[in-house]
Amino acid sequence: MSACSNSGRTDAHAALASFIDTYFQKYFDFNPSEATSDGLHEYDSKLEERSGIRVQNRMTELDGQAAQIAEIRKRDLNADDAIDALLVENRIQAELLDLRTIKTWRTPLYYAGIPGNAVDLLMKRDFAPAAARLAAVTARLEQIPALIDAMQDNLLEPPREFTDLAIRIVQGSIPFFRDSVAEWARSAAGRDQ
Repeated sequence: MSACSNSGRTDAHAALASFIDTYFQKYFDFNPSEATSDGLHEYDSKLEERSGIRVQNRMTELDGQAAQIAEIRKRDLNADDAIDALLVENRIQAELLDLRTIKTWRTPLYYAGIPGNAVDLLMKRDFAPAAARLAAVTARLEQIPALIDAMQDNLLEPPREFTDLAIRIVQGSIPFFRDSVAEWARSAAGRDQ
């Protein structure tokens, strides 16, 4: 009986570990700036893609993952794995709540800080040579127009206060991009001025 139980737990552990790997890979595909923040640099040249289709696809993906983790939680998990499974399930439910019910992706505030944060992470963290980080910054900068297009398509009559605050945040980003990013880029490219 004990050998069967151990085999079942080993299989359940392997299923959970594989699921968690897949969950985070898909999570970081949707949130590449967060991947950079967490030290996963294969995402450094990507910026969040928030077209309505991409957001809908993420919700569908999360629905499938919610069903998968619910099935895994029914298995014979050891105590640590049971906690991990519950935590991942809660993450999935929280993300679905945000995307489907709260819909922050339908407000201008959601988009206001993404470009600056995505670039700032690459500038300030010395995890790779400056030239490599500059290439990633450039790639992210090139994707900002698509993010702005997505924002314009996704907004649903946001409250005026949200819009005013988003405008102030974006206006504060202008000197950052014009001055700080430009100065850092010159230095990273080996040109002081």
